[in-house]
Amino acid sequence: GRYEEAAGHIDGLLKISPDNRGMWEFRALLAVRMGENDLARQLLDEHGESDDTLLFANVRAALGMRDAGLAALEEIERRPGWFPQGYAMIAVPIGEAERALEYLERVAAAEPRLLTLATCPDDFGPIVDDPRYVALFTEAGIPLRLTAASR
Repeated sequence: GRYEEAAGHIDGLLKISPDNRGMWEFRALLAVRMGENDLARQLLDEHGESDDTLLFANVRAALGMRDAGLAALEEIERRPGWFPQGYAMIAVPIGEAERALEYLERVAAAEPRLLTLATCPDDFGPIVDDPRYVALFTEAGIPLRLTAASR
């Protein structure tokens, strides 16, 4: 129900600001989370074309577009300013678990509290049972609720 509620809010914001490409990206990602992959692809087709490899990178990765996800990760690693938790959100769905864990280790080293942003099962589910993932949170003192044992 929370995704549907968020989608309703985003839809309202898009009526006010229809040129906000970042908001379209977020709406497309919500569509993926809600199992509406056709809608996500439609939004990607309508709003995702850009010279910017990073625009809609999370959506492309969540839709299983591995090559686009890898291209985005390579671009991200050349650009300053993106936070590593964001890298991990692209790496996990395209099967780059090792890379995702390395990114999360960077988060933990820089600012452990930011690991709380890496607890969404839809974004990190495939790695939540990895002992390294669990250790990052344990060492940061952040309770984990996502491991198989806790589900």
